[in-house]
Parts: sequence; structure tokens; C-alpha cells
Amino acid sequence: MPEKIGKKPEPQVELVKHAAPEYGLPEQLPPFDIPAALARIGKPMLVRKLMLGFRDLYKSAGFELREHIAKGRVEDAERLAHSIKGVAAMLEAKDLTEVAASIEHAFRTGQLEGLSSLVDNFEEALAPAIAAGRFIGSEDRSNTRTTDSANMSVGFGRSALKLR
Repeated sequence: MPEKIGKKPEPQVELVKHAAPEYGLPEQLPPFDIPAALARIGKPMLVRKLMLGFRDLYKSAGFELREHIAKGRVEDAERLAHSIKGVAAMLEAKDLTEVAASIEHAFRTGQLEGLSSLVDNFEEALAPAIAAGRFIGSEDRSNTRTTDSANMSVGFGRSALKLR
């Protein structure tokens, strides 16, 4: 049947499906693979807290990494890359995990040629992870459950992060 002339098309609304709606975790939130992170960690509230903690702790990690390199603090740079690699792997951010592992390997083996481009790649992979953490943090927190673990500490490398 022919469509009426002048009829406005229906607006297309893209609904965000939630993998764990009571915790504000969407099914897809690149660079994180939310279903895989939930399968690995098992607790939606912990996944959410890890994402928020990751955002808060590592939002300026690119700058910090460059600063460690400029000041010759190789062990600090390696430790930072290692810590980010571990948390990114837990949260299933594969690209970030891989580039952080490459940086860690470069420091561990002393193969520092091309390090600048690795750090550039790291910052490119880190940016969407931080943005995803901001998205999670901007969700209506009234939808999140308060539990006894609401003030748990989660270790990130040498730092312990108090999560609320």
C-alpha cells in the first residue's frame, strides 16, 4: 500500500539493553565486553565498581606513563602498564589489555625503541575505556542496589581503591 505523502516517518529509538539492569550495566559498552566480564567476575555490582574505579584511577594514565618515561622511572611505568593490563583483562577490554601488555613487555625486556608509538596506541585504547566508565557513572544510581559490599576496597596493583 502506498505511503501517504507528507507523513512523518516514525522516530527510530535505539533502546539500550541491559545485561544487569538493576546495576546499570548495558549489554554492550565498548571497549568492555560486559557479558564476558560478568561471566568472569560473576557479580554485576563488582563489575560496575571495577569500571568506575578504573575510570577514576586511570583517567590520566597516559600522562602518568609519559611522565614516568620522561623521568626515567622505568619500574613505575612498567608497574602502571601491568596494573592496567590486569584490570582491563578482568573487564574484558581486549585492545587495551594487549597494548598495556606490549608496553609492559617493552619495559621488562628493555626494548624501548618505538615506545612513543606504543604509548600513543595505549592512549587511543584507554580513551574509550574512560568514556565508558563515565557513561556507567552517569547512569541513574537509584537503580543500583546497595549492599554490604558498597564500601569494599579493590586492589589495583600497588594501590587500593575505596569504592563507594
